[in-house]
Amino acid sequence: MTDKQKKVLLMAGAVGLAMILPATLAVVGGRQMWKESRQTVPAPGQTDALREAAERAAEAVLPIPTLSSDAVEVDCAPGDVEAQVQRVVRLSGGAGGAASSWNDGSSIRIIAKIPADAESVFRDAVTRGIYDMKIAKGSEQTTVVEVLIKPAAAAKKSGK
Repeated sequence: MTDKQKKVLLMAGAVGLAMILPATLAVVGGRQMWKESRQTVPAPGQTDALREAAERAAEAVLPIPTLSSDAVEVDCAPGDVEAQVQRVVRLSGGAGGAASSWNDGSSIRIIAKIPADAESVFRDAVTRGIYDMKIAKGSEQTTVVEVLIKPAAAAKKSGK
C-alpha cells in the first residue's frame, strides 16, 4: 500500500467516525426520550380524577349563567328548539353582535352581545318571531341581552 492510499483510508475512516457519532447520539437520545414518555403516561384513573377536578374548578370560576329580570323568554315546541336557537343567533349577527348559548337540559340560554343602540330592535325581533334582519353598523358601546328558549313541555312544568 502506498502512502497516498494510507492517507485516503485514514481520511475515509475519520469521516466515517464523524458521521457515525451524530447518528448514534440521535438514536440513543430518541430511545431515551421514548422510554421517559412511556413512563410518564398517567393511569386511566388519574386522568378521570384530573378531569373531574378541572370541571369543579371551572364551575367555581365560571358559574352557570342565571336568568336576569330583563331576559327575553321564547316558548316553542320541543322539535322547534334548534330552529329558534339558530334564529336568535342569526338575529344577533344581523344586529351587529354575536351570541353564545348554554343548554342546561331543560332550556337553552343565549347570551347576545349587541350594539347598545340596537337593543330594543333586537328584543322586539326576538319576541315577534322575526327570522332575519340587518341593521347598519351600530354604536361602539355594546350591551348583553339574555334570551331564554324553553320547549313547550318545560314551559308548562315551570308554570305549575
